[in-house]
Amino acid sequence: MKKNFLLIIFVGIMSSGCFLVQSIEPFYTSDISIEAPKKILGSWREFKLNNESYIDTDILKLVFSGTDMIVIPNDGKQLHFQTQFFKIEDQIYLDFVIDASQNELNSLDNFLAFTHSVCRVMIENDQLVLYFIDLKSLKKYLNKHLKISFKEILSEDINYKKRILITSSSSELTEMLRQIGSNKEIFPDNNKIILKREINRINRNK
Repeated sequence: MKKNFLLIIFVGIMSSGCFLVQSIEPFYTSDISIEAPKKILGSWREFKLNNESYIDTDILKLVFSGTDMIVIPNDGKQLHFQTQFFKIEDQIYLDFVIDASQNELNSLDNFLAFTHSVCRVMIENDQLVLYFIDLKSLKKYLNKHLKISFKEILSEDINYKKRILITSSSSELTEMLRQIGSNKEIFPDNNKIILKREINRINRNK
């Protein structure tokens, strides 16, 4: 069976086996969009904290440039995203959607190519930290806020796990993020990716 490369990448950029929350509409409105912070531009590698030391996972590399993000897993294949940074109060977020013009997509991937995902962005010292939404905690929130419309979609390609697809408007999504942005249950520490600026490394194939 042919592997769904796009879904594998989506899972690969999330820690703890959690799944991206997706939306038909962008998670931002034009009035809160900002340029990509200069500190974020360039190449970053994923690190894990192990016994108070940061270890290069050698699993994931992200490259930011303007309105583009390239995700490069350890097999060297590249996945291109169109990105938009935006700010709600003092929180910076990243909305990203697959760039269908730059990637070969199969029929399942085509669905993902038209949906937006989001993460909260923090720059801490020399680290870039991306916080992703916890699916279960968000579901609890959504069930109490009926203005946010969503569907649960079964992902047959990933052990029949469920994903959330939000169908509300961008203005409703920004209001949702305004309410949940500081919620540590919805954006928990165990749903984050820690990245450090990439330095020149010796080509291991030499």
